[in-house]
Amino acid sequence: MHQKKVRILPLSILIISVLCFLSVGYWIYQKSVRNVIYATTLSFMKQIADHDRQNMLNQMSGKWLALTTITNRVDAAREYTMDEAFEDLKLNVVSGTFRRLYLVTEQGVVYSHTALKTSLEDMAWKDDYLNSEAPFAGIFRESSREHWGEYVVYGVRLSEPVRCGEESVAGIVGLVPISAISEQMRLESFDQMGVTVVMQSNGEIITSSTVYDSNISNNYLNFLESTQLQEGCTREGIQSGIQNGEQQLFRFSVDGESFYTLIEPLKDDYHSGWNLVVQLSDRVTTDQVQRLLMQSLVFFVLIGIVCLFVVIFIYRKIDEVKTLRIVEQTKTSFLANMSHEIRTPLNGISGLCYLMQENMDDKEKLTEYLQKTVASTAFLKDIINDVLDMSKIESGQLELIYRNIDLNGLLSEVETLLETQARHKQIDFTVNTQGIKQKWIAGDPIRIKQILMNILGNAIKFTPEGGKVSLNAIQTLKNGTAVTTFVIADNGCGMSPEFLTRIWLPFEQENRKIYKNGTGLGTTISKTLVEKMQGSISVESKPEQGTAFTITIPFPISKERDILRERGGRETAVSIRDKHILVAEDNELNRMIVTTVLENEGCILTEAVNGKEAVDIFEAGEAGFFDLILMDIQMPEMDGYEAARRIRQSSHPDAKTITIIAVTANAFQEDLDRALAAGMNDAVTKPLDVAALIDKISRIEKGEQI
Repeated sequence: MHQKKVRILPLSILIISVLCFLSVGYWIYQKSVRNVIYATTLSFMKQIADHDRQNMLNQMSGKWLALTTITNRVDAAREYTMDEAFEDLKLNVVSGTFRRLYLVTEQGVVYSHTALKTSLEDMAWKDDYLNSEAPFAGIFRESSREHWGEYVVYGVRLSEPVRCGEESVAGIVGLVPISAISEQMRLESFDQMGVTVVMQSNGEIITSSTVYDSNISNNYLNFLESTQLQEGCTREGIQSGIQNGEQQLFRFSVDGESFYTLIEPLKDDYHSGWNLVVQLSDRVTTDQVQRLLMQSLVFFVLIGIVCLFVVIFIYRKIDEVKTLRIVEQTKTSFLANMSHEIRTPLNGISGLCYLMQENMDDKEKLTEYLQKTVASTAFLKDIINDVLDMSKIESGQLELIYRNIDLNGLLSEVETLLETQARHKQIDFTVNTQGIKQKWIAGDPIRIKQILMNILGNAIKFTPEGGKVSLNAIQTLKNGTAVTTFVIADNGCGMSPEFLTRIWLPFEQENRKIYKNGTGLGTTISKTLVEKMQGSISVESKPEQGTAFTITIPFPISKERDILRERGGRETAVSIRDKHILVAEDNELNRMIVTTVLENEGCILTEAVNGKEAVDIFEAGEAGFFDLILMDIQMPEMDGYEAARRIRQSSHPDAKTITIIAVTANAFQEDLDRALAAGMNDAVTKPLDVAALIDKISRIEKGEQI
């Protein structure tokens, strides 16, 4: 669990780093997009302001040009009658240049283009005319029923009065409705969220685009007082900029909505103090930004997902490479250790054989050497079995074979097997079975014994002389299941917290030189077997204080008829004496061992050195001549699989019923399956367990299911 956390931590940090990087990148991108759209929007505002400003200037320049043309014509004429003057004025009005045109005489009399005579005193634009020496323009509102509305007045005073008939003309004035200016303003292109205003320097609104609500205020500067100006902008600063003819850009908010505002002075020769105001809601940019950012967010999320998959993929590949390197290093170390572990008993066996040859006449020494040879052989066999079991685990071929077993009897066997080892080290070894309520259970006796032997063997090995090792078995019966807990405790050297995190890994051994031997596979195999039985295993340990393993396995309770059959089978011993067995084995030493052992049991043996010879001998025999065939697998001329198939396919009367047991060095399930598929009844593995072979033959003779 600790290692898993350690391995997940770097990946988590890497994923968080990638997410943070993408988040920061999106934040920077978001800010950049807002700035770009803001700058683009302002650029559009300036372009439209320039467009409207130029339209207004062009329109007004046209008015001035028309007015100047009339003035020049009047000024140049030496004999110019009032009728001719009225006709000229009418032509300009008809052409649409002006709505109305007036001639102003030196005496203050005013004539309209329709020859209507009135006084300058009655004109709303009188003050603009009298106070201006140069050409002028202004705004006035006329309230008469015939001409009600707002107008722009253009006026020119002649350098010298000109005689027109009996009148002396001193100036010409033209009127244009303000609506003519409004038609040139087009900021409504921003989905009705833009406003254009023309105002005087004091804030008085001259005209505006149709979107502007004139009910809000007729003075734009007064309107700004009701808003919240942003970014340190003030009304006084804005007014000062207007007076100085400066272009200004600022933001304000009103009623929860923000606006961009651009003030652009017209800067012409005749309309000093007029300003064009472009006002735009930030919803224009906000909507654009939101749409773009939502699309970008989807894109960033997709990039993030791809990046996460790539990061996880790369990390896993790197982790796999690291794991492979660790496994290779571990296996290299394991092979080096295995070489030592295998050579040790082999050297012992070789040396003991030499000593036996040298002491053939000394029965006492010969007996001692034989006992040590048996012990060395058993140790070597355990090492090989561990390696084979680990290979099965790694290939997923480890299988359990359930039988009805007497749990008390099994624990008694374990105690018998280990008590000599414990007694040799003067260890107080106890097995307590008082907590067992149901001794007859269904389980794999070999694997259960293997689990207990692994853990108890380590406990005895790592407990110093005079120590204590105990096995306590406790059961809880529940729904036809005997939940059995085995607690194996010792007061030995214990284990460090660091090693406890690696104890279940294969090939792991704590670095304790005085105790170090074996493959380091026992705990891994035990854990796998326990979990295969749907159980659990845990460990608690403290250095120099001891260790306690807790193993819990739910065993099915054996049925009564199965118990009776098991008991009956045990009580009825069937002898294999006088049974005729065909042994097919190409290795002379192995063949000698098997035949000698079986002959000592009273069996009659016939030998074959390869598969073909075994088939020939079987077919040549009479019906009922052979009771059993022991078939080696790897043999010259014909292997054991093919030999078994030939026997089953032969016309011999016993071909379908003769029992064939494979004797093979291959310990994997697929090899057993292959043997069964070839027609064999069962298999035993090398190195040959003589007692197990005799027991298997006896069970076959009793008619039991193998």
